[in-house]
Amino acid sequence: MIGCDNSNLPSHAARAPSSALTPRARALLRSMTTFPDKFMAAYSENFWDCPKKPVKGAPKCDTLMMKTFVCSIFGLAGVQMLIFISACSAMSRPAVSQAAKSAACLVTMIFNALFAVSDLYQTTKADWPTGEIPKEGMYVNAVIWLTLAGLAYSGWQEAGAFMPKFEGIVMPKGQRGRFGLPLAIGSVNLLFYGIPLVLFADTFVKDGFGRGDMMAGFTPAVNFLCTLVFGNIGKMCLINVAMTNLVSQAGGEDAQYRLLRGGTHAQMFSLGMFGKDAIVNMLLGFEDPMRLFVFATSFAILFYQINVWAGAPYKLDKVK
Repeated sequence: MIGCDNSNLPSHAARAPSSALTPRARALLRSMTTFPDKFMAAYSENFWDCPKKPVKGAPKCDTLMMKTFVCSIFGLAGVQMLIFISACSAMSRPAVSQAAKSAACLVTMIFNALFAVSDLYQTTKADWPTGEIPKEGMYVNAVIWLTLAGLAYSGWQEAGAFMPKFEGIVMPKGQRGRFGLPLAIGSVNLLFYGIPLVLFADTFVKDGFGRGDMMAGFTPAVNFLCTLVFGNIGKMCLINVAMTNLVSQAGGEDAQYRLLRGGTHAQMFSLGMFGKDAIVNMLLGFEDPMRLFVFATSFAILFYQINVWAGAPYKLDKVK
């Protein structure tokens, strides 16, 4: 669930984000990770077509390679969406404090507003592939995002209008407690990917992750889509860091435990997708230079986080 559901509040406005945001988020998650072919059907029929008369000496255009790579980055975006959904679902429980619910609504509101502005901005770019990706879809997305931002705003207000204290990008040491440190380490890991993807996605992916040669033969439309999705993945990483820090600040140890438990389940799904992508890359003949680094850091952080919450003698707060 994305949004804020507080069954203790009489106002329908506090429940509106829950009912409005859940289907949208879960639909996007399923489409991007499980049914990418249906998701990509919104593009034009010639979206994946390679040039009929390629320029002499130009890198080879491979339709299968383009589809495979786009599907894999849709999966990465879906993982970040899943982490966000897990956090909001954890905060929707009746026993969660009002402040934690309000903080989750605040981040949800920012998330939706940010993507509305981002989608509209993308349509103004000179290199937008008008013939391959209809702009109308982005306009519809912007309207939906803004509507959901309004619903999240109502939930934020009804749950107490929590305002965070900005004391650092990653939660200050004094706020961590026994579950805060693994959350802080996870936030640092997300920042490692999120900041470069927002600021210089092409360079980070093509040079840092060795995808330059693979993407050299991609058509302009597919390259544009890849850059767009990578930028959105970066935004989602930063939003998830904000969710972790603001909810931890508002809800204390109980909220941290819920975030940690839900987030690790999403990361287990991520490792499964990593294994699938490793097999696909092998079959395509692509040697991923960052595979060992990504696996080692992801597995180590996930193992540590699970070990902390699973081994802690902790009971969740009950409804008072």
